[in-house]
Amino acid sequence: MVNLRNNSLVVFTDDNQSKTVVVFVDKSTKIRKSGKNINLDNIQEGNMVEIVYADVGGKEVAKSIGVTNRVFPVSSNEKGSEKEKGDRHLFPE
Repeated sequence: MVNLRNNSLVVFTDDNQSKTVVVFVDKSTKIRKSGKNINLDNIQEGNMVEIVYADVGGKEVAKSIGVTNRVFPVSSNEKGSEKEKGDRHLFPE
């Protein structure tokens, strides 16, 4: 789930979708999809991502976010649930 108010996204850390992490984006975060720079608001629910992040003052701040072309299927009965956020992968630095 992308939160544009506080420049963050909530992602699943594993294939079981059992743990989520809030990752913040700052001015230096590079967000790319298909070899092009994109903005945080271009990340959609269900997009799979690869994130390199570091702990900065107690917050997980993304250094880079790679958005893949794969999309995690979201069923209509899961709308609004944690599963809607898709399968995402994080790589701490």
